[in-house]
Amino acid sequence: MILVSPMPYVVLFWNIGQNRTNKAWNPVPSIKLLAEKFDVDVIALAEPGACIQEVQKSEPRNMIWFQQSLRTDKVAVIVQKGLRRQFKHVKTHSSHRISLFRSDEIQSHFAFVHLLDQRNHELAERNSFAQTCASWLRERMEGRVPKNLLVAGDFNLMPYDVGMVGAEGFHGVPTRHLARPDSRTVAFSNRRLLYNPTWSGLGDLSPGLPGSFGGSINGLIDPGWHAPDQFLVSQGLIDRVDWFKSGWRTERGSRRAPVFHRPSHDGSDHYPLLVHIR
Repeated sequence: MILVSPMPYVVLFWNIGQNRTNKAWNPVPSIKLLAEKFDVDVIALAEPGACIQEVQKSEPRNMIWFQQSLRTDKVAVIVQKGLRRQFKHVKTHSSHRISLFRSDEIQSHFAFVHLLDQRNHELAERNSFAQTCASWLRERMEGRVPKNLLVAGDFNLMPYDVGMVGAEGFHGVPTRHLARPDSRTVAFSNRRLLYNPTWSGLGDLSPGLPGSFGGSINGLIDPGWHAPDQFLVSQGLIDRVDWFKSGWRTERGSRRAPVFHRPSHDGSDHYPLLVHIR
């Protein structure tokens, strides 16, 4: 039996929805810059909307649109050309807000999400829908090998909301130690634990501003502390998370710069989220 070591990879998730103050914003230069600077393997873009045609015409170097990805206003996926043949669409939820993919080459499953938004849905409804999507994902992953799973996207929830941390939700706990048992028994049923490194971005040692969202939430929440864009990993990937970056933007004359103001100045009210799995 020959054991093949899992390949490292980098994932970029970004909600590029255009805000009301900058309708003409073109995200393509920033996407290409991030993809080439960090050697990104998989890109998932939420709310490509009117930008979708512009993004399609200008794929980042060595990358290609994944034709079976969800190319609507929810999520669209771009992958490295070398991964194209091994990157497969498994299933998409009927709401079109969560899609599952797998790559045999890098021995991982990917779930990309864009859940109910905060302006049109109350917290209780968003938590309930997150639980529905988490249950759907558990059913899709049941019995699948390999079970390495990365879930990334705009959850429109905070890491501590019940839809994210609760056993009926995505069950995303804040430390590696808590996630190592892989699962715990809740109501006579085993529920898989996921590690959510996004928690670490909320502390006072976080580089730059904490959070990933710069829009105003009814004027009641400081946008610098709001983190709807998150990623979670299963037990097999816990020790392979080398780094993740949120709160970075690209600008003319600079390859990378920390953000110290609302990201809406750049055209999107979300920061890009970069994850490196070694």
